[in-house]
Amino acid sequence: MDSYNQNERREIIMDYYKNPKRKKPMDFDLKNAKTYYHHSTNCVDEITLIRPKKENDYYYTAIGCAIFLASTEVFLEIAAINEFNNMDALVTNFKKLINQEELSESELISLGKLKIFSNVKKHLNRVECALMITKVIEKI
Repeated sequence: MDSYNQNERREIIMDYYKNPKRKKPMDFDLKNAKTYYHHSTNCVDEITLIRPKKENDYYYTAIGCAIFLASTEVFLEIAAINEFNNMDALVTNFKKLINQEELSESELISLGKLKIFSNVKKHLNRVECALMITKVIEKI
């Protein structure tokens, strides 16, 4: 499916977790932005997705585990590369990947680094963590 071994996956996930580029502090000024909130029913993971009114970009404030925060970072990075076009397709393809459903070659390519989460389903308690970003995107 991809060329990442388990150690590479772990390193990439931890790098996105420790060095987020789109994460804002919890006290970030939200008055000039649209926000979308979602929280996990299973753990402390929660996110407020932020879309500044004058920009075509997304940021977020969040609390949560490495899988949740890293998948959010990678998802938003891939979405930005695609200029936030085809968000529905990205959500659908990411869900298929996480649920280990069959993906075409072009669908796999569209996921980019999100492929590092392809084995999340081995730990069922992490599926919701990885898919939290899709839940908030679906609210938009």
